[in-house]
Amino acid sequence: MKGAVTRILATRPAAHNKSWAQGLSDLGYKVCRVPLLSIEPLSLQQEPSIRAAMADLDHYEYLIFVSMNAVKAMFDVVDLWWPELPVRQRYLAVGAATERSLKQQLMNYGVAAEVLCHSEMNSEGLLALAELQAVEHKKILICRGRGGRPLLAQVLEERGAQVDYCELYERAVPQELKQQLSEYQPTKDDILPVFSGEALNNFSELETCRDIHVLVPSERVKQQALTLGFTQISVAENASEASMLDAIQKATSN
Repeated sequence: MKGAVTRILATRPAAHNKSWAQGLSDLGYKVCRVPLLSIEPLSLQQEPSIRAAMADLDHYEYLIFVSMNAVKAMFDVVDLWWPELPVRQRYLAVGAATERSLKQQLMNYGVAAEVLCHSEMNSEGLLALAELQAVEHKKILICRGRGGRPLLAQVLEERGAQVDYCELYERAVPQELKQQLSEYQPTKDDILPVFSGEALNNFSELETCRDIHVLVPSERVKQQALTLGFTQISVAENASEASMLDAIQKATSN
């Protein structure tokens, strides 16, 4: 590894952060684990859309999963409701990691259905797929966390689809984040890879350092970083770990 980077802050949610941090360490980087988001599953009692989706699952023609967290949380619930998956449904995923996770879950059910994904790994890319152009009167379920971007539903509804959400988890600020940031004291020589705008928001609300080198997964999050006052910003090709790692290596090879 070239360059004089002091540290890289590994910021993924805890379930994914250990392997991400280990991969960075294996390449010789100094790594501090600082998860900027925690993922909290929602119960049937907390989120009525889960029960509604389970009761009506076989009526949906398209199931869209926006993240690996959505895949896991959805199938944890599906396992309790459906001994066999409904047939003749189309499956779509935002991002290659979500696609792989969804394929594995389908295989666990003995289903070899195709999972559609777009190389851009975002909502805009998914909406560009040919399969989502003529969706008038189609019933579509979007599996996601509570809140999040409304773009998918808005565009699909404009195209005439009937769209429902199944909100399976919520993103929160980890309880220990403030203490961790105080302990690590980020500086301008560190690199902060963030995989979402929400993670960047959580960092900015608790940390005043604005000249840290931020790596973001898209132009949209870059604009958010600029608005928040960050001055060193690099943009990865997408939010995959491979693309973020490539951006880190480019930043540390100068």
